[in-house]
Amino acid sequence: MKKLLYILLFTNLTLSMVNAQTMMTIRNVYDFNVNDEFQTTLNTGTPNANRYKILSRLLSANNDTIFYTRSYNNYSSYPDYSTTPPHMVYTYSVGTDAIHYTNLDTLISAQYKNNPNDSCNSSKDTLYTSSQYCGVLVYQNITVRGTCFEPQTYTNVYGKGLGQVISDYNYPAGPAHNRTSLFYYKKGSVVCGSPDTTLASINKYELAQQNIHIYPNPAQNKITIDATDVIDIKLFDVIGKQITSTKENNIDVSNLPFGVYFIQVQTKQGTITQKIIVQH
Repeated sequence: MKKLLYILLFTNLTLSMVNAQTMMTIRNVYDFNVNDEFQTTLNTGTPNANRYKILSRLLSANNDTIFYTRSYNNYSSYPDYSTTPPHMVYTYSVGTDAIHYTNLDTLISAQYKNNPNDSCNSSKDTLYTSSQYCGVLVYQNITVRGTCFEPQTYTNVYGKGLGQVISDYNYPAGPAHNRTSLFYYKKGSVVCGSPDTTLASINKYELAQQNIHIYPNPAQNKITIDATDVIDIKLFDVIGKQITSTKENNIDVSNLPFGVYFIQVQTKQGTITQKIIVQH
């Protein structure tokens, strides 16, 4: 009798654990908050990082699409063999972009439901709690194509509130192996992984910040950009839509509605993006 009770208890516990980990929706996966930070890297073998910070969040009226504005401060590198010894050359990309996700209540696994499963192809879904991402629930899909000849493997992993954390394509016969992976995130008081600390973080962005001044903030009628060697100035609304582009050092905002905007200033020293509040 005790043995039967133990089996029933174990079975119920197992079912509870399975039911507790239901498949995530797109809304679950791309649930970002303002000031969330993410850092990803490519498997190029040389130092690189894509570094993002969420600046704004806006949900559509029908609650089915979410819009984010984010800042990015990315870099990549390559060895320059024209010198002896070779040295690393760094390239930078700094600015603001806008992203959005729709069909928020669709299961994240839905995009893989038509993947092939036959003698030469296979697709497998897994839902589990990831120690790599500090206990976050993740969904993984591994699809293998062409195993009867030259297999290609696609691995895609999504984390709750983290977005897509791994995108991996492996084709040994190509040969090709392209992998993007999240190695650091900060959400509120939760920090997971180690942020990028390469010397490349001291780059043109910091130099540009020292030589560009944008005022007043908040602004009522006019924004002044105090900078030299200006290449372009762009103004964006909170969802990333470009409002204007100019080379002038003043922007008239008297006709803009009250709200948050982003001004992007590109000079020969670099590019910076700053949040501006317009109020009348």
